Formats: sequence, structure tokens, C-alpha cells
Amino acid sequence: MAHDQESILAGVIAKLTASQSAGTFYEAVGGRIYRTIAPPDKAEALAVVSVVEDEPDRYFDGCDTFATLQISIFGARGSSETTVQAITKKLLDLLDGAALTITGHGGGQAWVENRGIPVHEDHRIQIVTLWGIAATAA
Repeated sequence: MAHDQESILAGVIAKLTASQSAGTFYEAVGGRIYRTIAPPDKAEALAVVSVVEDEPDRYFDGCDTFATLQISIFGARGSSETTVQAITKKLLDLLDGAALTITGHGGGQAWVENRGIPVHEDHRIQIVTLWGIAATAA
């Protein structure tokens, strides 16, 4: 459901951007957190958050939604695997097991399903992580 997907994306991005101080995930990607696709030709570190699938579980009194999200971390051009893995660790520390505020739902929770591995692509290192998200009925 498109509405649930937008609410889930908004809840996850709100969590990723809530703390913007030095040493945070937000700071590590320079605040460059995009939905679905990043602008072309970005050379800096960045993150892209997108919904892979969602599955509503309907009840008489509401609906829970279980979604799978992909969060791709791209290192700056020329950065090392170690640097991109450090950014990914900040993401894991922040989001794995985190409670989420999801509009139209009673709440939500995130958990990592796949931590990803470094892949070299277009002179950059990318790590794709997969996340389970549960959005509970309101």
C-alpha cells in the first residue's frame, strides 16, 4: 500500500536524521539520505532508503504492515572498505532493534535482516543492507 510505504519510509528516515551531531550516522553520510534513488553523479558518501516489499496483515480492528527495506550505503569515491563498513556499523547501531514512530500506526520496530558485504561498483564501495519493519495497528 503506497500510503503505508510512505509512512514507513518517513518513520525510518526520521530515525536516521533525529541525531545530527558529530559521530552519528547522519554526520557520516553528510546528511545525504535519499528516498529510492540518489541524484546522479554524487561523489560523496550517501545513503538510499527504499521499500523492497510490504505486506499488510489485516484484522477486524486494524492492520499491521510488515515491510522489507533496503538501505544502501555508498562510500565517497576513493574511500576504503573500512570507511564504508564504519558508516554501516553506525547504521546498524542506530536502527537494529529501534522503535519507530510511523504515522497511521500504533508504532513500529526495525531489525536487520542482512548486514550486506562491500561491493566495488563504479569506483565506489557500496554496502546494501536489508531491514524488516513491523508497523503495528493503530
